[in-house]
Amino acid sequence: MSLVVIDTCGWLAYFADEPHAGVFAPHIEGADDLVVVPAVVDYEV
Repeated sequence: MSLVVIDTCGWLAYFADEPHAGVFAPHIEGADDLVVVPAVVDYEV
């Protein structure tokens, strides 16, 4: 298991299905990673 911090640009790319969303998708969808989301990201997204 790895600890992953995903910033606002990663979430927006993933939700908007941008070309580089594939970089973030394995970490967001993966069950093996522990995803940490900073509180400010909630407000930005």
